[in-house]
Amino acid sequence: MIRLADHQHRGVDAAATAASQDLTTRIVTPQGWVQVDIDKEALLRLGAHDEAASLQATLSRHLPRIHALALQLAWREPGATIRIREDDIWWP
Repeated sequence: MIRLADHQHRGVDAAATAASQDLTTRIVTPQGWVQVDIDKEALLRLGAHDEAASLQATLSRHLPRIHALALQLAWREPGATIRIREDDIWWP
């Protein structure tokens, strides 16, 4: 895993796998951790280029919305794994 340099946002730890460049984020909730897998295509839709640094920068810019979306999807399921795909992104 490639970790974002000292990246923390409201209890979020983000990482990217070198092979697929999909991103994985863990979010702290009052009930525990929620893992969020973000497809590379979702980040490309948000304006990223097909390279690790661009994907990570795009994740950093959109992390508050991704954080909110993940909490809405998993608020009752501590320890859940959520996958965000291109079709889940509705904001520009």
